[in-house]
Amino acid sequence: LFRLEFMNSYLVGAFLGDGCIYIGKNSYQFSITAADYDLCENCNKICGEIFNKTGTIKTVLRDGKFSYHQLVICSKEIVTYLFDLTKNKTVIPPVDNKSDLIRGLMDTDGWICKVNPSDGFVRYRVGFKNTANWTPDFHQIIKDAGVDVGKLRYIDNTKYNVKNAYSFSINTQSYCENIGFGIIRKQNLAQEY
Repeated sequence: LFRLEFMNSYLVGAFLGDGCIYIGKNSYQFSITAADYDLCENCNKICGEIFNKTGTIKTVLRDGKFSYHQLVICSKEIVTYLFDLTKNKTVIPPVDNKSDLIRGLMDTDGWICKVNPSDGFVRYRVGFKNTANWTPDFHQIIKDAGVDVGKLRYIDNTKYNVKNAYSFSINTQSYCENIGFGIIRKQNLAQEY
């Protein structure tokens, strides 16, 4: 069973990262699209606990190969809650638990990877990248949580005809000791580190 403070904060973080809402004529839809099935499963369980509403998780294939998992829940209450709270994904709202907000955002748009450099010493890197204007606020939230972070960089992608983005590196040891991940794939790498 999820802790109540985890549910709200984690769901908001996951929504800001990989969530989407659709509002049509008498139609309201919340979705999460992710490479990790357990991210969709976590959000589905949370919505069930908070809103008493769950959806379906489907696996999408392209040319017979895995593309992504997608959770879809039709619920006016969930859509209105997330839309109003985040002002349609334009702000990071105050939440009950900042660590769980961070974990939700890192499970979606954060990364941890294993690097095998030519010197033979295996290294692990953690970082975050997003196009949202609230990314500088997230950078500060992680710093305030006691995690060492690198400088916030603005990436101009105009010449590639894609959205500009913000990115920053995160000290692997500091992040893994203070926050960690909520999905198996990333948390396994953190534990391996």
